[in-house]
Amino acid sequence: MPEKLRKWWKRLASEDGAYTVEASIIFPVVFYCCLAMLFFAMLMFQHVMTSHAATLAAERGAAFWDNSYKDATTGSYPVGQQDGLYWRMLDDYMLDRLLGVVTGSVTNEVSLPVSSDSASLPEKKLIRAGRLLPPIFHGEMKFDNIAIERKVTVSLERPLYQTAFERLTRRRISGEGGASAAVVEPVEFIRSVEFARYMSTKLAQWNKKGISNEQAADTIKRAAK
Repeated sequence: MPEKLRKWWKRLASEDGAYTVEASIIFPVVFYCCLAMLFFAMLMFQHVMTSHAATLAAERGAAFWDNSYKDATTGSYPVGQQDGLYWRMLDDYMLDRLLGVVTGSVTNEVSLPVSSDSASLPEKKLIRAGRLLPPIFHGEMKFDNIAIERKVTVSLERPLYQTAFERLTRRRISGEGGASAAVVEPVEFIRSVEFARYMSTKLAQWNKKGISNEQAADTIKRAAK
């Protein structure tokens, strides 16, 4: 019995076949770790690309907000091409805010990829910026107008290789990204402040004559068109 035990212990302590056993255990672990790292790298790449596209679209939309005829890359525009003299007062609802007709935030929104045109000027500007994105991106572009704060917000998602990854993870995975850019017009801000001071004085005079804010807004809009 002790002789058999010694032989069994000797075979157990022997290194014969150890390489085969270690390879059969370690190689699958290393292989699956490499697959997981590759999957994670692809996922991060998609997130970075989507965030970059959202940032680019938001900045372009804010850059030519003062003139929708501007070139998206150079900022140049044909001489005499502009959105009209009173678009800030009418299309951006500055007049309605001054007269108290519109309160709170005003939001214009378009879906991506862009499939149709719009009649309103803010949505036309959003559509023009959205058409610069590749059609593989899905999401939305919004223009938030909160009186003195105006910004373009972009939310995008780019589906990954859905068939393969859905089979692997049993769920839908997409690379999401978002960005926002402020519409900044320092000179127009100063003019808007002066216009607000002037309109507050005129509005007080009109109110004394029995003219309501809505009537005053309609009169000014008809004169501006």
